[in-house]
Amino acid sequence: MRKLLETAGVAGQVSELVAVHGEPLPQILELEKTRRCDLIIIGRRGTVPLLEQVFLGSVAKQVLALSRADVLIVR
Repeated sequence: MRKLLETAGVAGQVSELVAVHGEPLPQILELEKTRRCDLIIIGRRGTVPLLEQVFLGSVAKQVLALSRADVLIVR
C-alpha cells in the first residue's frame, strides 16, 4: 500500500496511509474530521450477506453517505 501511495502521488499533494483499531465507521469519520481529508479511498470486500447489507449497510456505503469528503470505493 505504501508503494502505491508513493507512485500514485501528484506533485504538491499529500497522501497518508492510516491504520487504527476500533469500530470502522466512527474511526474513519473522526479521521476525516481531524485530518481535514479531501478524499477517502476505501475497499469493498463484499463478504456481508445481501440481506444484512439491506438492513445495516456496508461500512463503505455508510462512509459514502456520511462523509463530507469525496469517497472512492474500490473492489
